[in-house]
Amino acid sequence: MLSRTVLQFAIQINGKPIYDPVKREVEIQYGKRNDLGVIHLVRGMGAVEITSKPGKADFSLRENGVAVHEGETPTTLRDLPAGEYDVLVHYEGLEQPRHRP
Repeated sequence: MLSRTVLQFAIQINGKPIYDPVKREVEIQYGKRNDLGVIHLVRGMGAVEITSKPGKADFSLRENGVAVHEGETPTTLRDLPAGEYDVLVHYEGLEQPRHRP
């Protein structure tokens, strides 16, 4: 009988590229409401290598305008939450860009 049919599926949920995919085994029963519950997405992790020529430049890694790491080149930063960052680099002795009024 069709009403007793139970189907099993493997599903994968992909959020924005900054989130890790979520895989789940689900059971769907014909004729019944199937609630998967709350599915929590986890932000992925990544790394960035920051280098400069000449070396030993100061840098600031910023996310949404807020400094999340500061240091000196060269360096590799690991276990950073995935996303978009800006890197500001300053080297002593180089002229800073000027903004026109």
